[in-house]
Amino acid sequence: MLKKSICTFIFAAVIMCLFAVHPNSTAKAANNSIKIKTGKTYYIDIDGNKGKEKIYIKKGKAQYEGCYYYHLYINGNKVKTTSAVSSFGIYCRIIDIEKNKKGKEIVFYGIVDSACIEDGGIFKYKKGKLHTIGKLGGKYKYFDIGRMVKIKTNGKGIVTFVKADTPVNVNINSYFTDIKLQFKNGKLHPVYTNELNNIWIYNEKGHKRRYNYMLSYGAVLYKDASATSEILKNISAGTTLKIYKIVYTGVYTNDYGMTNAKDVYAYIKDQYGNQGWISIPEIDWSKEVNFFKEYPAWG
Repeated sequence: MLKKSICTFIFAAVIMCLFAVHPNSTAKAANNSIKIKTGKTYYIDIDGNKGKEKIYIKKGKAQYEGCYYYHLYINGNKVKTTSAVSSFGIYCRIIDIEKNKKGKEIVFYGIVDSACIEDGGIFKYKKGKLHTIGKLGGKYKYFDIGRMVKIKTNGKGIVTFVKADTPVNVNINSYFTDIKLQFKNGKLHPVYTNELNNIWIYNEKGHKRRYNYMLSYGAVLYKDASATSEILKNISAGTTLKIYKIVYTGVYTNDYGMTNAKDVYAYIKDQYGNQGWISIPEIDWSKEVNFFKEYPAWG
């Protein structure tokens, strides 16, 4: 009995050693990232020089009640400070964009009211300094990233902004989708595909669902995403539908500095089971009634 207990103890100890990391760090998540929590110390090789860097986030002084500054330290040096952020706090992960190359990357940003990103980016750590390879909370060539997103990578140079909030303005109001970027020549570049897949909204419990849009006006259902395509049928005003995919011919910056899609078509399925493409006009604020009767609010 004693021999069996000793063997069990040794086996358990071996398993713990196999999966253990530094006592002040955390294990890798399923998406190959390491979450960095405020107030805990982590030892991770992020510059690829074999030695492990000491990583620590410190909560700073409050600008006012509920809003604090956060400081990122690497090897005892303060390398990044957010502006005062709200109760949402910060998002910090260590990711590995290219597993076959040395070094890892740091995702770090503060979150202010309405879950907007403040002082954020994706960084490389070299020679004691952070170097920006990707923006967060700003404008890319083909889309905008203004609100908090999760970051995933396939380890082969592709980074995905998961659950990006309305990266391109379309006349369906707020929605969530995934956006891909390619790491090339030391920077992250958006992968332009002129389409948005998996158009979702999220309820108060965080469960994704498709929104039921109701047409204010009649619409033409096409076989393909083109006005010259075969007409399948005319859809009458008052019909409800779900949107599954959006395509467009290009983007431009509107008067508010946001990225708008032009010549938009949406692949839909209506309440009667009809499926196909409809043209979605741009928002016309001069009209009392827009293309759809109601739109999903953010969140």
